[in-house]
Amino acid sequence: MAKRLIGLDIGSKTIKVLHLENSEVLKTHEVPYSEEALGSLAQEGFLKGDFLVTGLSGVDAQVRSLDVPFSSAKKIEAILGGLLDAQLPLEIEELILSWCLQTEKSDEQQQIMAAFAKKSSVKAFLDSLKTYGANPNILTLKSAALYELLKYQLREPKTAMMVDIGASSTSMCVGNNQRLLMARSILKSDLNSVMHELRQTMISFGKPIEQIYLVGGGALTPGVEETFGSVLGIPTQVLRPFSLSPTMALAVSYALLGQARQEKKNHFNLRRGEFAFKSEMKLVTGHSRTLSIWAAIVLLLMVVNYGTRRYFLGSRIDQLVEHEQALCKEIMGQEKAPKSKKKISCLGTIKKAIAQDKQDQIPKMSAADYYLEVSKDLGRDLSIKVTDLDIGNNGVRIGGDVVDFEQVDAVVAAFSKSRCFKNIEKGPARQSKLGVSFQVSMDIDCGVSQ
Repeated sequence: MAKRLIGLDIGSKTIKVLHLENSEVLKTHEVPYSEEALGSLAQEGFLKGDFLVTGLSGVDAQVRSLDVPFSSAKKIEAILGGLLDAQLPLEIEELILSWCLQTEKSDEQQQIMAAFAKKSSVKAFLDSLKTYGANPNILTLKSAALYELLKYQLREPKTAMMVDIGASSTSMCVGNNQRLLMARSILKSDLNSVMHELRQTMISFGKPIEQIYLVGGGALTPGVEETFGSVLGIPTQVLRPFSLSPTMALAVSYALLGQARQEKKNHFNLRRGEFAFKSEMKLVTGHSRTLSIWAAIVLLLMVVNYGTRRYFLGSRIDQLVEHEQALCKEIMGQEKAPKSKKKISCLGTIKKAIAQDKQDQIPKMSAADYYLEVSKDLGRDLSIKVTDLDIGNNGVRIGGDVVDFEQVDAVVAAFSKSRCFKNIEKGPARQSKLGVSFQVSMDIDCGVSQ
């Protein structure tokens, strides 16, 4: 039986919905973004279907390519956190991870692509959709989802790039008709900045790209194909999937991902662990099973409660008292306290120390928050490639390449206006192959306890 697949693209300016069945578009809808608009889409049945796919923006989710010494899923799961921990200014415990093997098991060198997002971002996004009765089966990320449309478009083996130019950010992926090779997002949407980033991306990618496809609102700019083609020297085409507007491309990609959901490669799903997808039937069954288990436990406890209480109180109370006194001696350095006022004094001192610890200030901002502050302060007007970012307890050191020495001063000026960074110190700047290499160090002071 054919299933109706729904691609839901929630952008910063508009919301796009597409219904796909048997590779045929049944209906589409595009409205200006607002919570009221999302509610109206749900009420009108646009979010009702057999399989719903949507994604997080590049601000909330990213992709990394990693080399691993084996192809075993269990072994990769065991080391994945450690591999990413060395690359990210984030705590692994705060992240949801999804990965896929990009090579064959017979290959000498194994490679995976890993997607990650903050748990707080995933929870906030899913909670927002749940308010309107939407429960996505797959939660991926925009840049990687574009590969489904790229693969659908490629009719012959070649390496191509899909670029989705949105209102406030741009997502891109590189791949061939076999696998996804790269996916990333940037917080830029003006054409000159996007072309500059594409050139840098292609240089770092290191392999020739034979075709560029443009989608999104930026693809509607007159003459954009000729501009990109002449500046980048690569054939460029504005893509209209299923004869639809380029703005519907990401929604199409999500729907195609739902259609190819059984494939293991090139796919990411951030609905894992505590955020794993559960249908309404599974939720009801799970709740019923849980209630049954709890009822059995309660009944068992009621049966054995009286005997257990008598045994426990009769045989363990003396041991607990002795253990408590031993802890007092170990913690406070006192002799074993008698069962008198000295015991009360010992425990009171411990409680006082604990209360004092609770008054100590706890950091309110993580390394990820400072990372976002750095990104925000740099803004969109600076042409900068960051090569080194070290976030410590009290300071930040950032290194990178800019076009000229004036841009170094512009970077220092940008951080000088920041609410979080003080005592900006510019290190030595020198000419390099990419322009001017620089280093800037600064203290952290966001008006909260460090």
